[in-house]
Amino acid sequence: MDNATYSYSSDCTPLTNCKSSRKPQGSTVVNMGPVTKKPLNDYLVWSLCNTLYVNFCCLGFMALIYSIKARDQKTLGDMRAAQECSDKAKWYNILASGWNLLVPLLFLGLFGLLLVHLGSLQGSFDFFGEEGYQNFMKLFGSDVYKDLSHVTTVCAIMSLTRCLLGQTEVREFIKQCMLAVGTKASHASSLADVLVEGDLRGHYSHGLNRMDLYVKETRAGICAKEGEPVVEKESVATALVNGKNLLGPVVGNYCMSLALKKARDVGIGWVVAYASNHYGIAGYYSKQALKQNMIGMCYTNTSPLVVPTRGKECTLGTNPISVAAPAKDGDSFELDMATSAVALGKVELHARNGHSIPEGWGCDANGLPSSDPKAVLSGGGLVPVGGSETTGGYKGYGLGLMVEVFCGILSGSNYSKYIRTWRMTDRKANLGQCFVALNPEFFADGFNDRMSDLLSLHRNIEPAETQRPVLVPGDPERKHNRTCRELDGILYSLSVVKHMNEVVLEYFWITP
Repeated sequence: MDNATYSYSSDCTPLTNCKSSRKPQGSTVVNMGPVTKKPLNDYLVWSLCNTLYVNFCCLGFMALIYSIKARDQKTLGDMRAAQECSDKAKWYNILASGWNLLVPLLFLGLFGLLLVHLGSLQGSFDFFGEEGYQNFMKLFGSDVYKDLSHVTTVCAIMSLTRCLLGQTEVREFIKQCMLAVGTKASHASSLADVLVEGDLRGHYSHGLNRMDLYVKETRAGICAKEGEPVVEKESVATALVNGKNLLGPVVGNYCMSLALKKARDVGIGWVVAYASNHYGIAGYYSKQALKQNMIGMCYTNTSPLVVPTRGKECTLGTNPISVAAPAKDGDSFELDMATSAVALGKVELHARNGHSIPEGWGCDANGLPSSDPKAVLSGGGLVPVGGSETTGGYKGYGLGLMVEVFCGILSGSNYSKYIRTWRMTDRKANLGQCFVALNPEFFADGFNDRMSDLLSLHRNIEPAETQRPVLVPGDPERKHNRTCRELDGILYSLSVVKHMNEVVLEYFWITP
């Protein structure tokens, strides 16, 4: 097509609505419409933002210079020069904005790589292996384990509520904290072992969560740092031991070992101790008998935390009972229970996590049932296993008194309300504890076979709910322990980790 070409200056109005009589022959008239001039943009605000923000190579500052030049040239009427300056300001702003976004992302990426590198990644949650933590502490100037802040930091970044920590790391952390307050190395190791075992079995109330108690008492001089338990009275089957106010696990290991020795010789060993302290989970000591194919039993009294049936004053401790009996092929019966409806540590964990507690765990200062953990911890108390009198709470009350007979009364230690208040370090605890070992070889043959049959009989009965099989004492703990082995670590609540950091800061990094 032979089209005519139309040209016009920028100040002219193009041809519009031309009549056919005026069209050049063989041409096409193009309706251009009125021209609207696009206003010049000097990008001054954008340049100011990039200049105020930390930028790379002063790109934002260059953009600001050209924005100002564009505005000046526009004022002077030189639109061509103003447009050139505007274009340069635009591209400098694009570069500056890109760098301003990229640099923080690079720093975050490098920080993430550092954490992963230090963590010796193991498993889907474990960023904090032993080697990784050592590197972390070396990097930031500490030669011993001081806290678990690396765990808190990364868990906060990942918005997790739980952290996976290696057993070795937790054990070493506890040991180093106890060494820092002057505990004998072997005693610190004994404590670390029992606390980690508590967590492995799922009894978090008596594991790492409890470490601050031992640190506080040892640091205050209430718990002895040196020495060993001493036998004061003894027969072929019995013994009375003076715990010398040492750490509970030191006394517990000594007494259980003595009870097992006597049971090997005469069929039974019954050892009681006084002047002892909190010793972790009772099941840790009764389970020691399983290694020698014996029955183990363990009891201890504690600070008054339980309100007796029909009362409103705490006169008994949680007074746990633990019994372990061997079966075939490594199977066993493992009972470990408080004679209160629940251990105090579980109420403390609920309070720390901001959760209410189930009805039947505790009561308020008036002896009335309460689901508020703070009411139970402040003026109230726990209730015996069974709850109220109408639901059999008096039976738990009776079991608590039985433990007091075996421990406080038999050993001559403090008992009932004469034991110091929980967590108070104004005087020694002087707890009483009882350790019993029974050798089945001194009784009817076939003990392990019958024990296995008893366990299988209950595990294999038809459950009321198909998804909830019947268990025997020890099964939940075995399952939790197996999970820890599969994860190659122990899952802790982030609140517990934060609490341990607070303990470390209070006792080791802040000068009293």
